[in-house]
Amino acid sequence: MPRVRVDGFTISVDGYAAGPDQSLQSPLGRGGERLHQWLVETRTFKRGVMGQEGGKTGPDDEIAERAMANLGAL
Repeated sequence: MPRVRVDGFTISVDGYAAGPDQSLQSPLGRGGERLHQWLVETRTFKRGVMGQEGGKTGPDDEIAERAMANLGAL
Protein backbone atom coordinates (compact mmCIF):
# COMPACT_ATOMS: atom_id res chain seq x y z
CA MET A 1 0.00 0.00 0.00
CA PRO A 2 1.39 3.47 -0.86
CA ARG A 3 2.27 5.83 1.95
CA VAL A 4 1.25 9.46 2.20
CA ARG A 5 3.35 12.01 4.03
CA VAL A 6 1.53 15.02 5.44
CA ASP A 7 3.76 17.93 6.46
CA GLY A 8 1.04 20.32 7.57
CA PHE A 9 -2.42 19.57 8.84
CA THR A 10 -5.01 21.52 10.78
CA ILE A 11 -6.61 19.90 13.79
CA SER A 12 -8.99 21.37 16.33
CA VAL A 13 -8.11 21.76 20.00
CA ASP A 14 -10.36 18.82 20.85
CA GLY A 15 -8.50 16.55 18.42
CA TYR A 16 -10.71 16.50 15.33
CA ALA A 17 -9.40 16.90 11.80
CA ALA A 18 -12.81 16.76 10.12
CA GLY A 19 -16.38 17.54 11.02
CA PRO A 20 -19.13 14.93 11.40
CA ASP A 21 -20.59 13.08 8.39
CA GLN A 22 -17.30 12.80 6.52
CA SER A 23 -17.69 11.33 3.02
CA LEU A 24 -16.06 11.35 -0.42
CA GLN A 25 -18.32 14.27 -1.38
CA SER A 26 -17.49 16.12 1.83
CA PRO A 27 -13.94 15.03 2.79
CA LEU A 28 -13.71 17.42 5.73
CA GLY A 29 -17.19 16.52 6.95
CA ARG A 30 -20.05 18.88 7.73
CA GLY A 31 -18.51 22.20 8.75
CA GLY A 32 -14.97 20.85 8.43
CA GLU A 33 -13.83 23.81 6.35
CA ARG A 34 -14.10 25.99 9.45
CA LEU A 35 -11.10 24.15 10.91
CA HIS A 36 -8.93 25.69 8.20
CA GLN A 37 -10.48 29.16 8.08
CA TRP A 38 -7.84 30.63 10.38
CA LEU A 39 -5.12 29.71 7.88
CA VAL A 40 -6.96 30.88 4.76
CA GLU A 41 -7.46 34.33 6.30
CA THR A 42 -3.75 34.95 7.03
CA ARG A 43 -1.55 37.29 5.01
CA THR A 44 0.98 34.48 4.53
CA PHE A 45 -1.58 32.15 2.94
CA LYS A 46 -3.10 34.85 0.75
CA ARG A 47 0.30 35.94 -0.59
CA GLY A 48 2.11 32.61 -0.73
CA VAL A 49 -0.67 30.34 -1.96
CA MET A 50 -3.29 32.58 -3.56
CA GLY A 51 -1.01 35.33 -4.92
CA GLN A 52 -3.28 37.98 -3.39
CA GLU A 53 -2.65 40.97 -1.16
CA GLY A 54 -4.24 41.50 2.23
CA GLY A 55 -5.01 39.03 4.96
CA LYS A 56 -4.76 39.05 8.71
CA THR A 57 -1.50 39.45 10.58
CA GLY A 58 -0.69 38.49 14.14
CA PRO A 59 -0.12 35.16 15.91
CA ASP A 60 -2.03 33.09 13.33
CA ASP A 61 -0.03 34.62 10.50
CA GLU A 62 3.22 33.95 12.35
CA ILE A 63 2.27 30.28 12.75
CA ALA A 64 1.26 30.06 9.08
CA GLU A 65 4.55 31.64 8.01
CA ARG A 66 6.62 29.13 9.99
CA ALA A 67 4.54 26.19 8.75
CA MET A 68 4.67 27.22 5.09
CA ALA A 69 8.40 27.96 5.23
CA ASN A 70 8.94 24.38 6.39
CA LEU A 71 6.88 23.16 3.44
CA GLY A 72 8.78 25.27 0.95
CA ALA A 73 5.58 27.10 0.06
CA LEU A 74 7.08 30.57 0.49
